[in-house]
Parts: sequence; structure tokens; C-alpha cells
Amino acid sequence: MKYSQIKEREVILEKGREILGSHFKFFKKKVEELNIVPKTPAWDLICFKIYRILYFQKNKGKKSITRQQLEKWLNFWSEYSTEKEYNDLKYVIFSSYKQFLQDEETANKLLSILEYKKNKILLENWSLFLRFFFTLRSRIKPSLTKAEFSLLQAMIKYQITSTKELSKILNKDAGNITRTKKLLFDKGIIYEGISLNLKKTNFVLLLVIVYGFDELSSIHKKENFPKMFLRKSMTLNTSCKALLLYYSFPVPLLKEICRRISEFFDLSIKKKEITKYEILVLHREEQITTFDYSKYDYKNKNWNYSISEIAIALHNKSKTKNELKPRFEDTKESELKLTKPGLKILEYIIKNRDLTVSRIEKETNISQSTIRKYLKHFTNEQLYIKRVNIIPIFGTNDVMIIFKKKVDQKEIHDRLSLFPEVYSEPFTNLITDEKGLIVTVRIPNELVINFIDLFSSIFEEEEPYFFITSFMYTKRVNLPTSRYDTTLQKWY
Repeated sequence: MKYSQIKEREVILEKGREILGSHFKFFKKKVEELNIVPKTPAWDLICFKIYRILYFQKNKGKKSITRQQLEKWLNFWSEYSTEKEYNDLKYVIFSSYKQFLQDEETANKLLSILEYKKNKILLENWSLFLRFFFTLRSRIKPSLTKAEFSLLQAMIKYQITSTKELSKILNKDAGNITRTKKLLFDKGIIYEGISLNLKKTNFVLLLVIVYGFDELSSIHKKENFPKMFLRKSMTLNTSCKALLLYYSFPVPLLKEICRRISEFFDLSIKKKEITKYEILVLHREEQITTFDYSKYDYKNKNWNYSISEIAIALHNKSKTKNELKPRFEDTKESELKLTKPGLKILEYIIKNRDLTVSRIEKETNISQSTIRKYLKHFTNEQLYIKRVNIIPIFGTNDVMIIFKKKVDQKEIHDRLSLFPEVYSEPFTNLITDEKGLIVTVRIPNELVINFIDLFSSIFEEEEPYFFITSFMYTKRVNLPTSRYDTTLQKWY
């Protein structure tokens, strides 16, 4: 260890002693035994282990453990931790760990990393650790009461958090809704985000699928890899390996970005690093989204699906199809009119999917009154809408189905809508000019293989492609502010 690290450890141990009291010996032993330093996975795990001990002792009525002590420990933990992002999931202390308090088995699996030397690489490598962390967390099946489960379903189905509206839907008093809603947020099961109006912001969303991709070739780590405006990438697994890339940027830059992508992957084909690639433009304004968690048994923490039930749903044509309702009333294309402060605020929102005035002020150095004025303007202009999302837990996995020909979106979506979450949106292939459909279905882990077998046999004529998504890499997109003229008020 470097001298600076030794001194920092001394400071940390002294702070830990002041907070922990009788639990300090265990903390000190583990820190020294595993040579733990701040801002590493090992640091977060030992801090979570201590917090878990304190938390459960307090809940059992141990008077020596106070709420103030727990808060001090969380502040101490986060002070020497670091925030990360992984496949659109934020890794933040302490919210990312909340769900593990509800599931002893998965919490023990997570903490077992600390016990074996062979796990040393997970304790030091953030990429590997986050992959393990979020995969393990996705298997958690939370403990919920009847009231919590009813409220959760209403919030996700109607995409609202308004106490007044939820009170009407569930026929319960506002105080009851407020208390239950707080419990759900405290458990870290749901979170609020936003969806952008791509027409209004004049943005386009590209999906690039790279086939025959070999992770070992590290093609995505090459210096000239088209990273500009890359929002998310992940590996896809079925009969072949593929790389999925999401790009988001202003429409006027479409030709330039497509040219860069094509040049890179055409060369990759010549070098036999990949077999082929496709560039798809997603029609986000035609997306259908459905949520249905009614098949989750909140008492026994399992899913109530049968293979025969799924087969019947996939076979039977729907009598009442899901309506194609635009998420935005105004989807006309229009130039975005922004001043420099407005551009800065929008850049923060797009990058962080966050509408908190105090945080925007901190990052942009713009006054709160100006921020509120622009947020009101953005809302009136329908630049975005708020969303309610469920943390990917409940023991599910995402299966992506791609139809490379025109199919009946409403019919296919409706047959799949018995599953917890379904997203479907048409696309245009920029290389072949063909129309198609992408459907993402969230399915209980134990049903994934049976589902793919059933679906492929029923829709054999439509020739669907299946991919089971696995997390790999994500970054938030920055607005290309240098390409926006605030005088002419348009992208160039």
C-alpha cells in the first residue's frame, strides 16, 4: 500500500470506531484482512455487511442501536464510495442495496464474495462486480403486503405517482396512499424517470445490431469504434453472439453518424471480425407499452404462470387489442427553441433523466427560478413525460424478439401482454429500407427457454429472431451543444 493509502485507512478506521462501538473490531479485522481501500467493491460490501447487522439488530429491538447511528454509518459509507452506471442502472449508495435487505439468500450470496480469495477479482474490478451485482439483484423477489402490491400495480399500470389520482383509482384515503407509497420508495422497488418526445426534441434513436460478434475480439474497445452519441450497448445471446448498440442524437446528424457506423463495420466485415450488421431507426412515437404484475404471488414470492396458460395466450387471437395511444398528444416535428441556459438544463435532463431543481442547480450553476421557468416551458411544450419504473428485480429476464418483416404490432403485443412488462415498437432498416418490429418482454427466469420454444413454433412463418439480453456497457448521452445555434435556434 502507498503511504497516502495507509494514512487514509487510519483516518477511516478512527471514524469507524466513533460510529460502531462494539462492532468496530469486526470492521477493522475485515478491512485489514482483505486490504480494503475506499471506492472499491470490497469497501461497499464490508460497509453493507455492517449496515445489515446494525439494521436487523435495531429491528429486533436492541436499544443500543439507534436511527442516528444507522444514518451516520450510511453517510460514512457513501463518503468513501463512488457512483457508477451499468446498463441504464445507477449504482448509488445506499439505494442500490436496499432490495438486498428483503432477501436473506441473495444478500448472503453477495456478501460471500468477501469470504474467498478466488473472488478477489470481483472485489477490485468494477465492471465484473457490477455485472455480478445487478444479475444477482435481479433475482430478488421482494416481500410485499397486499396494500403495497395493489399500489405498486396501480402506479406501474397507469404510470402515475399522484396521491390524488391513486386515491381515486384504489378508493383509499390519501393518507393511506402516502404512507404505502413511502414504503415502496423506501424499499427501492420503484423509481421515477422521464421519456423524451423525440419529435419535439428533434432527436432520432438508432439501433445497430452487429452479428457474429466475438467478445474476445474487443471490437467495441477499438480507438475508432463509433462511440459518438452511443447511449447503451449490450451483448445478445441465442444461437449466435450479437452486439446491440443504441445511439441517440439530433436528426440533422443522421447521415454523418450512419456514415461513421457503416465505415467502421464494413471494415470489420472485411477483417472477418463480424459477419454482418443492421442499422434500424426506431419509431418511438408508435411504441406500445403494457405492465401487468398481477401474476406475481406477493405472499409466496413466486410467479403464477403455467406453460399451458402461456401457450393458449400465444395461440389465441386477441378480441380486444391494446390501443396504439401516442405517449405525447403533440408529436408534430418542430424545431427546438432554446437559449444557452435552456440548452444547459436540457442537456442535464437528457443525461441524468432527473428533474430535481436543486440537483440541476448544483450541476449547471443556473438559478432555481430560471430552472423552474424552463421546466415549466419544457412541460408545456411536451418535451418529455414522467415515467414510473420498476427496478429490474422479481426474478425476471428480458427477451428481445425481432421481426425483420412487417407484422401486426397490436396483435403480437396483445398476445404477449400477460407478461409483467412488454414494449413493442416498429423500425425501418436503413440499409434495406424494410419495415419490422422489435418487442422486448420481461419474463420470469424459469420460463425463458420454454417461452422461446413456444413462440418460435407459433410464429414460425414470421421468422422471429430471439435474443436474451445480458448487460455490458452504458453511458449517458451528452447533448452535442456545440452543434446547436442558439441564435437560429436549430441543430446543424
